[in-house]
Amino acid sequence: MTLFVNALICTFNYTANNPCIVIDLLHDANMPAVVVKPWCTLSGEEVVIVLKSMCIHQVAYCDLIPFLEEATPLLEGKDLVLDDLLVSDIGCRLEMHMHKNWFALKHALRNFIMDLRTRSY
Repeated sequence: MTLFVNALICTFNYTANNPCIVIDLLHDANMPAVVVKPWCTLSGEEVVIVLKSMCIHQVAYCDLIPFLEEATPLLEGKDLVLDDLLVSDIGCRLEMHMHKNWFALKHALRNFIMDLRTRSY
């Protein structure tokens, strides 16, 4: 059996803009493949802690901290790994869209969400 996978998560500009998709291929050939959904049980406080820990390698994430810390209610992990999540909607919920650096914040938020989603499989 041959399996072909187009595993591109980047756009033509090499920006990781598409969420990864995980498919579990079972050893039993009679069983169908299963699409695995990300599952994140982090509380709002834990999301902020993870974000802060990721700032060491992704400096742009540091700009997101005040927005996530001040959100009411805090965004939980399950809010950030949804299949139909729109980064612009989360940015507006966090009131980032009114900030002068909205486009840079949106880019950092998208990358953080992708990182969190990838860690949630």
